[in-house]
Amino acid sequence: MTRKNYMLFLLLIILLNFEITIDITEAREQMYILKLNYNNGTLSLMDLDVGYGYVRDLNPITQPGTGYKCEVISLTDDVLYSFRFVIPNTVSSPPPLPDQEPTGEIYLDNVNFTLLIPYYSDGKLINIYDPEDVLLFSTDISKFADQELSVTEPRYQNYLSYFIVLILVVLAIFIVYRLCRKYIIKIKGFLPR
Repeated sequence: MTRKNYMLFLLLIILLNFEITIDITEAREQMYILKLNYNNGTLSLMDLDVGYGYVRDLNPITQPGTGYKCEVISLTDDVLYSFRFVIPNTVSSPPPLPDQEPTGEIYLDNVNFTLLIPYYSDGKLINIYDPEDVLLFSTDISKFADQELSVTEPRYQNYLSYFIVLILVVLAIFIVYRLCRKYIIKIKGFLPR
């Protein structure tokens, strides 16, 4: 591989790497991270934060028919998002030995788990209900309202990535132009006049 081809190959790899990084960053979305504790039938809030990641799409077909319910309430008291969930407190038992009976599932009395909920810039409350739709607790999320850019500001990182890609493309064009000009001058020296 000649030096020119090697340079072009490296430049192409760098450009593709930046494009993949930009696509991955744009696919992430802002979300509420709700950390809960289930202890002997009591559900309690441990922590609430806002971060970036991937929120699973909970359509009515994939949601459990019964179980606890989570709602995001807007500043105008509208329900922005609602879904049902079950407490992840069951664990499959290990396979039995050849001379033993299977024991079934193991139920845990105390378990910590996390709910990932889509972010809403006009969110006011997150309500958690028990399986009978009795309100267990509400947590205030209005402190996170309209902070879409202030958590980690990924949009500015995207603009920076686009700028870096633009600079690399201009640099690649310049390098290719210089290399081609250099080789054209050498070729012209060998041609008869």
